[in-house]
Amino acid sequence: MYLYLKIGYFVKLFFLITFLGLFTYTILTFYTFQTAYSNMSQLELNQDKIEIFSNPEVKQQDIRTDKFKNLKYVLLWTSYNNNTENIIGEGQTPFFENRCTYTNCFLTGDKYLLNEDYTKFDAVIFDVHQLQVWDVKNLPISRSLHQKYIFYGKVSSEDFPICSAYSNKYFNWTWSYKLDSDIVSPFIEVRDFDGNVVAPKLNVNWEPKMSVISEAVKEQLKQKKKAIAWINKKCQSRDNRMVFAKRLQIAFKQSSLDFDIYGCGKLVCSRKSCLETIKRDYYFYFSPEDSNMDDYVSAGVLTAYDQFAVPIVYGGANYSKFLPEASYINAGTTSIDKLVALVEYIIRNPNIYYNFHRWRNHYVISETEKFNGICEVCEYLNDLSKFGVVSIKSNFRRWWYTRPLFERCFPKSHDRPDVLSYVNNSRRTLH
Repeated sequence: MYLYLKIGYFVKLFFLITFLGLFTYTILTFYTFQTAYSNMSQLELNQDKIEIFSNPEVKQQDIRTDKFKNLKYVLLWTSYNNNTENIIGEGQTPFFENRCTYTNCFLTGDKYLLNEDYTKFDAVIFDVHQLQVWDVKNLPISRSLHQKYIFYGKVSSEDFPICSAYSNKYFNWTWSYKLDSDIVSPFIEVRDFDGNVVAPKLNVNWEPKMSVISEAVKEQLKQKKKAIAWINKKCQSRDNRMVFAKRLQIAFKQSSLDFDIYGCGKLVCSRKSCLETIKRDYYFYFSPEDSNMDDYVSAGVLTAYDQFAVPIVYGGANYSKFLPEASYINAGTTSIDKLVALVEYIIRNPNIYYNFHRWRNHYVISETEKFNGICEVCEYLNDLSKFGVVSIKSNFRRWWYTRPLFERCFPKSHDRPDVLSYVNNSRRTLH
């Protein structure tokens, strides 16, 4: 009996000790897990804070989303004596200000930001202004395979030809006004009333049936009484725009039509008064480009559209990819005599003239931001189908300057050194 009671006592004591041990273990395990979780959460938050966010409008809960992680570094390359790092902006600010889909890119002009090694940048942007005179002393001496070299050109290739043969196979991506660029950055854009970009594009689908203009717009157009005007801001140009304008002026005068040229020793007016005069008095506005290169359509054409005049365009672009159908006349597709006859016919038939303004019921034409395309730069760096593949512009020089190269690049002198410098590494451009 005594032995039975003693055994029962030890059994109870064993279960009590076991229970207390399990309870203590559970408490310690929970505490350890909670502490570790808190430390991990704090560590993640601190790591997020390492990234630079210059936009105060970004909410704290948004910072830990994927599109803000994995910062991509972009270097705006400048020559040592020409610092243009603040043209686009610094840090992530340009991507926030342009409301980009991806903002995890950091833009800088500081070559030494990443441990004084510019081969660590994900992308390097070269402005055409830095490349017209190709000087290897002002270009990177080394590059890494993962980097993307981006050519940026927002000026006419006719004004800034690149003659060096080294430019071939140098760039991975192109960013320019040309419609076959990797990143297209035109001077103007056409949007529908929903904000969608309609043009310019390689293939544009214009509204086939535009509605008639309102009576209010008709009343405004009825005030016009003169044929055509032009505000010439660039008195000397390589393409002889003034010569062509004077020939037009003589032809219009022979048909008793006004072609008034403001500026460059002609008629004088302030910009504001000139614009008001065009809006009130002129049916048409002469809008020649200062370059006849492919896809080059500058914001100058907006002077006509904004002042309720019909632009008479003159340049080297396929305007059907840029401007709404039946909203302009292309002087480069007809003779001067036929152009004058067409203008005279349209003026004498108001309903036909009104049809040139029907686009206003469907589109908005405006100038693009100066660095339109910066969002695509960041987007491409986040896209493995673009960033993760090899892409080289093998024949860049001929792509950028589509006219026969000898017109601007080939040396006038036929001395052997000059010819070889063009073939191998020309450092000169002829004007």
